[in-house]
Amino acid sequence: MRIEHLRERSDLGVISAGTLKSLGVSNPWRRCVPGGPWQRMHPGVVLLHNGPPTPDQHLTAALLRAGPGAVVTGAEACRRHGLPARGTEIHLLVPGSRRGSGTLVLERATPVPPSTDVGGFRSSHPRGPSSTPAASSAPPTKPPP
Repeated sequence: MRIEHLRERSDLGVISAGTLKSLGVSNPWRRCVPGGPWQRMHPGVVLLHNGPPTPDQHLTAALLRAGPGAVVTGAEACRRHGLPARGTEIHLLVPGSRRGSGTLVLERATPVPPSTDVGGFRSSHPRGPSSTPAASSAPPTKPPP
């Protein structure tokens, strides 16, 4: 399988190991070793280059790991909405019982709150209850009345 074809099937160069296997890459993890051409972003998620991931690639990998229905929340949601926020972790709300790893925080939410599309990513409202800790650590955008 040519790398161009794999990139076409990926989202920003991020692709699941399952998709790679379905495209004929029998062991994608062999290519994710130090010095190899690819890198493992999360369990089951591969970045099709070995350079530093962009913020959008980090978020795409987190959402792919989290699965369908995941919504960006916390500091990342605030930043995506143009608000200042502290924290570097990616915090997602997910339906069901999935778990995160490393700098990926997956929080169960039933139901997952309404979301909006911000730059191609489903994001909770930054002043909603799920984003309150991240938003409250940021300076207010308007002075209180």
